[in-house]
Amino acid sequence: MTNLRNNPSSWSLTRYLDGSHEQIRASLSEAPTPLDGLRAWMSNVVFMRGDQSMQRGCMAMNSAVELGRDDAQVRGLLESQHSRMSRLLIEIIEQAQQQSQVRSDLSAEKLAKTLFVFVAGLLGTSKMLRDTVDTEEMVEAALQMVAPV
Repeated sequence: MTNLRNNPSSWSLTRYLDGSHEQIRASLSEAPTPLDGLRAWMSNVVFMRGDQSMQRGCMAMNSAVELGRDDAQVRGLLESQHSRMSRLLIEIIEQAQQQSQVRSDLSAEKLAKTLFVFVAGLLGTSKMLRDTVDTEEMVEAALQMVAPV
């Protein structure tokens, strides 16, 4: 594995992932309710990327698609980020389940994985189809899918 100091792209990705993680952690913890935190997380990720004039997309997603399979260092960074994100999402979903804001017939881990994959897919879709996909509508649809049954 290459030393991060010798690999500017990995250093940049590390900074990007750390900054993203901190923003996500803050939006989840500052929301009035756990469900509002999930909404803020999904909306911020998708809408922040959708406002780009050049549609460069998410650096993490682009790195995963372009380098993740062949670059062990990038893959390791992305796997670490996924673990950190999963812990945050599981925690907020467990809180939402305790407050009956999110369905409890599925585990917090399963719901976290589902929402993570949903947001990743929405990021990719909104990059190319931003004029045909209403991301706000999709965020609300995802929240309806995790609503108590």
